[in-house]
Amino acid sequence: DWDWMVGINLMGVVNGNLFFVKEFQKQKSGYIINIASAAGFANAPNMGAYSATKAAVISLSEVLKYELKPYNVGVSAVMPTFFKTNIMNNARMVGNDGAIAQKLIDRSNLEASTVALEILTKAGKGKHKIVLPNEARIQYFLKRFFPKFFEKAMLKGLEGHAKKHGK
Repeated sequence: DWDWMVGINLMGVVNGNLFFVKEFQKQKSGYIINIASAAGFANAPNMGAYSATKAAVISLSEVLKYELKPYNVGVSAVMPTFFKTNIMNNARMVGNDGAIAQKLIDRSNLEASTVALEILTKAGKGKHKIVLPNEARIQYFLKRFFPKFFEKAMLKGLEGHAKKHGK
């Protein structure tokens, strides 16, 4: 499962970047938008492979931001939470995790077209880290500037989840 996850979530991004970077460097312009996830900074239990690969995409995007700046090539790392997609149709999940993820997707009011528009608007303005929706931006802010508070909130949420599911 780890190899599968690394192959898709990390190496897919690496290979996509390699395909375009040389051409962008030659033409001295271009823009790369790498899709990571809020899971790349908000690391929940049972999501080790997913979170690790998404964190790697965030890191790779930052490296490329600096490496490609002299070539007038911009880079954005996108870190969304759940929004309406059919991603779960091909997901590999353990136990009840797939049902939980599907519930979070179904509960979201965020449509893929809205996400795409926000990504393109922010990337068009040169924003490097695109975190969405607003709840994810709050999580990102708290994790970055108030890590102990973020940790307590995560643990409290996990305790509530465990009680709700009889664990």
